[in-house]
Amino acid sequence: MFYQVWGRLLYNPETPDAVFEEAFVNRYGEMAGKKMFKAFQLGSRMPLKLASFHAATWDYTLYSEGFLAPFPARGLTDHHSSFISIDELIDHQVLDPGYMNIPDYVDAISQNRKIEERITTPDKLANILSSDANEMLELLNQIRQSGVNPKGEFACELEDIETWAWLSLYFADKLRAAISLHAYRKGGDEQNKTQAIVLLTNCLSYWEKVSDITQSHYREVPYLGDKTAWNPRDAWTDAKTFSWEKYLPEVRRDLEIARTAKRE
Repeated sequence: MFYQVWGRLLYNPETPDAVFEEAFVNRYGEMAGKKMFKAFQLGSRMPLKLASFHAATWDYTLYSEGFLAPFPARGLTDHHSSFISIDELIDHQVLDPGYMNIPDYVDAISQNRKIEERITTPDKLANILSSDANEMLELLNQIRQSGVNPKGEFACELEDIETWAWLSLYFADKLRAAISLHAYRKGGDEQNKTQAIVLLTNCLSYWEKVSDITQSHYREVPYLGDKTAWNPRDAWTDAKTFSWEKYLPEVRRDLEIARTAKRE
């Protein structure tokens, strides 16, 4: 799909979706093809939305699929790892001027300031991501209950759809948790802290699902080591490998950050 989309749309931007749907139908059959195209279309929005929300500079400053930002860009860098922590998500600029960052959003809400309808606020973004993910999971459920017998590449494609869905839910609830945590630090309402902990517990369960699914059919891939997050000169000598499972401790760390948070 990656090569078809780039090749076709760069050649003819007016290429209709039906062309790509048909490619899936030809490969995986009428029962699954169109649903798979729609699911991948929805899942592909998650990395783009993270890149729009979490401002980066050049390619290696953001790895959306892994929720990693290995080099400092336009916000807090806690020097703990490449993983975008809850604090780094809060204290970071947006890239798209049509988006609003978390501190500005919390300030606007606390001061009852009107936010323009055209602005994508963090909670609005979270709702979009959740909606996309839930639709993907429903499409996946329909495919798996349709009587198809996915094997090999077909099974991997379905697992990729499920992975994108859990990553979208992870991003959605992490945004909501970041809003609640920042609101607690600013205002001291314990309900906000409790809500952040609940949401980050959800995030942990989503990341565990991603880890389980990807472990089953992906090998670890070369990736720049975490030390490069604050020492770019070592980038090419400290290459390590990436897997989602390796970052489970970082996801748990977010939960601990919320549990030990204090009012500012």
